[in-house]
Amino acid sequence: MPSRGTKRVVTAFSQFVGDERTKSEVLVMDGGTGSEISKHCPNVLSEDSWTGAAQLKIPEVIQAIHTDYINSGAQIVTTNTYASNKHCLAADGVAERAIEANQIACAVAKRACKVKSDGNVFVFGSISTHPPCFKEAVQAATEKIANGGGEEARGVDCVNATSGVGGWPCRDQELENFRDQAGALVAGGVDAIALEMCKDLYHSSLVLQAAAETGVPVVLGITIKLDEQGQVYLRDERVLVADALREFLHLCPTIVAINVMHSPAEYCSAGLTAIREVWQGTIGCYPNNGTPSSWPNWSAGDLGEQELVDYAEQWAQQGATLIGGCCGIGPSHIKALADHFKDSKQTGGGCTEEASIFQVEEKTLEHQQSVPQSANNR
Repeated sequence: MPSRGTKRVVTAFSQFVGDERTKSEVLVMDGGTGSEISKHCPNVLSEDSWTGAAQLKIPEVIQAIHTDYINSGAQIVTTNTYASNKHCLAADGVAERAIEANQIACAVAKRACKVKSDGNVFVFGSISTHPPCFKEAVQAATEKIANGGGEEARGVDCVNATSGVGGWPCRDQELENFRDQAGALVAGGVDAIALEMCKDLYHSSLVLQAAAETGVPVVLGITIKLDEQGQVYLRDERVLVADALREFLHLCPTIVAINVMHSPAEYCSAGLTAIREVWQGTIGCYPNNGTPSSWPNWSAGDLGEQELVDYAEQWAQQGATLIGGCCGIGPSHIKALADHFKDSKQTGGGCTEEASIFQVEEKTLEHQQSVPQSANNR
């Protein structure tokens, strides 16, 4: 169960997303954490868990990334825990440190928030449906398709490395791993749990169940694909987004917002329209920019700052009030968004490029002052 202090923070966020004011004011999220790590410390990337274990090695760099986004105007930072569960960390040989990895990620994110004296920065705790042994899973799915079989390996015009392919644990163990991670994030004081890249029914349903059991607000991030007719599907399964959301909302009554995420910016407007078929609450977008063309390195795309702002204005007109980015969206993109939406009462100012945390502070932070002691896994 969350601590008393955590409940107080969680309640504040619940009230925030329910406030009449926030129905028209845009709250600027951060950009990609993993893609920024790949720029600054590519040696810590993993073919399997990507940056899931990075905080065990470079907590000071991750804190600096969060700080850079906050200085750029972000009012939400997301913990570097996208793939920090036991089944994702197993191939890296650190499954037993999953709770510790989530603790450290929460600690560095919360410390980064202290750069804002007004305290108006929320911390979202990330959990995803990232497959274990990711590179192997992609290869296996690709081979099945090439050999004319494996319908489970086909997404909507894309290779599906999530559903039915890869070294997933059994259902009960996968759910328990998600429960452990969700519990660690809540204990770490996150304001909400952000479920990222929910793109199929099976694994998304398990992560939704685990998040719902905590009782804290859940921000659901769905990854989408459009077919030639413009129909909006979950990316890894030929299920219409509206149909999937009906099931997801039933599984997790603590959902307070639904975002289109890790999808091309040009898909997001259609995604918002699909969400509105079944959900009238808070909505948002945080698209990606580029591709993992040389996994685990991320190759940034050509989505410029002004182009993102132009898209964001359209999303805001559709009712989106949570806007940021994920892979390939950096601090300069977030500063452009924050500057554009600066009339929002909550949106803070940005810093200039010259004031980037990576340019003004290269020294390693005091690790011993910030990293909590390891906790035993259940």
